[in-house]
Amino acid sequence: MPIIHLIIKHKNSILFDEGTPVDEHVTIDDFFTAFAIDRLEPVLWDVDFEVHFGNRKIGNKEKVGKRCKVYEASKIYGIFVEIKIIDPNNNPNKEQPLINAFDLLMRSSTTLYLPGFNLIPRNALDQLKIDVANLIKDNGGGWFGKDIAENVGKKFVTDLANAIWYVDIRGFDTFNEQHKVPILFEIFFGRANPSNYKNAHPKFDFDNLQALSRKLMNYSELSWMNNQRFRWLKESFIKYASDLSSYSNYLLNQRVRISENRKSLTPIVDESLAGSIEIMKPNVWRTPCIIKKYHLLSNAIEIAEFWKPIDANLFCPDGNKIMLNLYGIFYLLDHVK
Repeated sequence: MPIIHLIIKHKNSILFDEGTPVDEHVTIDDFFTAFAIDRLEPVLWDVDFEVHFGNRKIGNKEKVGKRCKVYEASKIYGIFVEIKIIDPNNNPNKEQPLINAFDLLMRSSTTLYLPGFNLIPRNALDQLKIDVANLIKDNGGGWFGKDIAENVGKKFVTDLANAIWYVDIRGFDTFNEQHKVPILFEIFFGRANPSNYKNAHPKFDFDNLQALSRKLMNYSELSWMNNQRFRWLKESFIKYASDLSSYSNYLLNQRVRISENRKSLTPIVDESLAGSIEIMKPNVWRTPCIIKKYHLLSNAIEIAEFWKPIDANLFCPDGNKIMLNLYGIFYLLDHVK
């Protein structure tokens, strides 16, 4: 059986803090009821409680609804499970108002809820999650049922914020050049300042982009995404998810092209068998006969404009034909005199 680390708190006391096995199919509510009867005092068998899951024993944890399965929640949020027993009133003799169960169900089925996040964000990514949740709220979106909002809704907001943050921290401009980010999401970019991070600026990765795209596209098939309250979001959401996949393919094609270009630069001729050029030092000593023989060419080069070609054959005695390019002309002008 799977193992979770269970922590049970009541008021200022820790009643339990150990690893314990859990059935894969049991809900949080049923698990606590059975555990309380087995381990806790009778006065705590039928109490209200809150449950939080996390990856670490100490630190922030995610609140999870009691109807969720323990094992599934532990796979998503972490194996550290903290149950806080709620003391509704310090005066046990005070009469509690009766709640009509039908009214409670009706209210839950018609009231839209939004996932809750820390009021004081720890960093820019936390603030981004809050802003995405506020965008949903401002446009009339939400989920019916508080538990659904705190589980499905929070997961959705977190995944969307992570997908936006992934692009922002690696280079929004380069991504935006290939795929224009939906106007609805533009306000969420430009928050990841590379100077705030010790490590080098991370790069885009094909596998990560594909994974983010698939994760977002899965939401597009859910019933609530096709509801009227999310219609304003769906088109932009699907475009961004699709663009993540397209950009990963673009990067893969670029990688293949660069690899092919590098291969094309590999020499196909054995350099040891190829010809070679040896640069000789100029012969600065010239006989008077040579100077006299080419003095007409030397004079023509001296008075000619540098951009105009010269037919050196016109100045060659005895019908000797030579060919001069521009570099040869300047070399000749420098050495024939």
